[in-house]
Amino acid sequence: MSADGIIELKRIYRGCPLRYFSVEELQTMGGSHYAKKAKNSTIPERYARNLYAIGCQANEIRTRLGRPLIIVSGYRSESYNDYVGGAYRSYHLKGRALDLKPVNSKYLPELKLIGRDLHEEGLVGGLGFYSTFMHVDTGPKRRWG
Repeated sequence: MSADGIIELKRIYRGCPLRYFSVEELQTMGGSHYAKKAKNSTIPERYARNLYAIGCQANEIRTRLGRPLIIVSGYRSESYNDYVGGAYRSYHLKGRALDLKPVNSKYLPELKLIGRDLHEEGLVGGLGFYSTFMHVDTGPKRRWG
């Protein structure tokens, strides 16, 4: 993988049907990384393909919402996950989770309803609700928040 990890993922995703999210967005480093409070890393190559499945979930959520979404957090290194208070076995650690929020917070309740629908349909594994975002992952079916 290249130093920034982007080129290899673009090769993996060539022809991918993801409509709303770029490879760069799926690799978002998280707010604390960009604020230089903690250092995250690009996703290791062994987990890069996991982003496809979670990206497909995000794409379906964006399609149903009909409005732009922001990926708040994607892959996390162990040290970064510890810094942000992530779960010990977080699906973020293997590129199998995303935290999403609508560009306009007034659409958060609608986003959560869509998340519930997808969860009931079995298209989302883990579904977590927080005050400003929604967590989705490709793990076993479970829900919190």
